[in-house]
Amino acid sequence: ETNDAKLVPALLPQVREQVAGERLWVADRQFGDLTQTAAFATGADHFLVRYHPKTHFCPDNTRPAQSGRDAHGRGWREDWGWLGCEWAAHRRFVRRITLVRPEEETIILLTDLLDAVHSPATALLELYLARWSIERVFQQITAVFHLQTLIGTTPQGTVFQFAFCVLLYHRVQVVRAYVA
Repeated sequence: ETNDAKLVPALLPQVREQVAGERLWVADRQFGDLTQTAAFATGADHFLVRYHPKTHFCPDNTRPAQSGRDAHGRGWREDWGWLGCEWAAHRRFVRRITLVRPEEETIILLTDLLDAVHSPATALLELYLARWSIERVFQQITAVFHLQTLIGTTPQGTVFQFAFCVLLYHRVQVVRAYVA
């Protein structure tokens, strides 16, 4: 039981050894600080993280904000600015994308993919929401089957736990469908 952010410095070099080329790191708000985004953006890598209000965002008023609607008709807005205060060591220019979801929590994302044409806001929102749906699967499985103590500490153990959780999730969905 630890915050995953502490594991990032050791994890990133291992992943970079195994996966060649440019990577996009997609992470939740616990990774939305200057230290983690700097670690993610090493070399040709990029990041898409959920904004955490503990890190200051200062909009760039010289660049106009844009807005639109996603495939579900929800409004989004994107603007550009600085993540971190003026004196912060890892301060960086980022793009902020805000998705307003009626009756659900608003999602605010940060990315260093600054080109809105090459990396559309709707595509980045879809990617992040897919990550969130995967996390919800794990939350459902651990709640239903009380698997809080089944935590893999090796890469092989983590892969096994993932496969086991997917199998259990499938079983839960079959039972739900049958009951429905």
